[in-house]
Amino acid sequence: MNSTHSYNLADSIRSSASNPCPSCEATELTCSIQCIEYEYGSGDSEVQLNVEVPVYHCASCDIHTLDYRAEEIKHNALCEHFGVLNPSDIVHLRKYYGMSRSEFARILGIGEASLNRREKGINIQDYASDRYLRLLQDPSTMARLKKLVAGQLNQTRAQMTEFRFFSLKSALIDRQPEFQLDQSI
Repeated sequence: MNSTHSYNLADSIRSSASNPCPSCEATELTCSIQCIEYEYGSGDSEVQLNVEVPVYHCASCDIHTLDYRAEEIKHNALCEHFGVLNPSDIVHLRKYYGMSRSEFARILGIGEASLNRREKGINIQDYASDRYLRLLQDPSTMARLKKLVAGQLNQTRAQMTEFRFFSLKSALIDRQPEFQLDQSI
């Protein structure tokens, strides 16, 4: 299955002069937009994606390189192929609600590190998580979730304190006379 994705690359081209060649450190690189094909996955699930990315050429050592912008474009094309939100969409959603990463992760019910990996483009969320994020684009859904989470946190804290510490402690105290040190050792 082939997909073609194109993006506005004006920002990439404008800033190309500030990046030295990774091979020879020359500062005069030329940038061109090229369509590249790359593979994702393996076996029956392998897909070929075509994207337009900035490619830098160093005349001094005749090397062609990609930078982080090309990797972002490739990642976004992959998200588009799978039909899931891309990292900037997730960051935008979090910032729309004015939340820190830790607050947003708590509301979502996932770890902050997991959210960070999604926002940085290290991981792609599964379809269930993506649908969940899309539902949260509706402010009324987010308000209901915040209310639910706040209630659960208060209830859980009360139950955990009572259950873990007091119930367990009293049961152990009641059984304490049954425990004896083994003198044969």
